[in-house]
Amino acid sequence: YRVVYQVEGEEAKEVILEPTITEYKLTGLLPLSRYTVL
Repeated sequence: YRVVYQVEGEEAKEVILEPTITEYKLTGLLPLSRYTVL
C-alpha cells in the first residue's frame, strides 16, 4: 500500500506499507493542521 499525506502548502510525504500491515502511526504531524491523505 502507498499512503501519501500532505498539509496545505507543504511537500507531500509518502509511506510504503506491506500488505500485511494493519496499523501505522504517522509521526511528525503539525498540531491544528488539516491534512489530506490519499
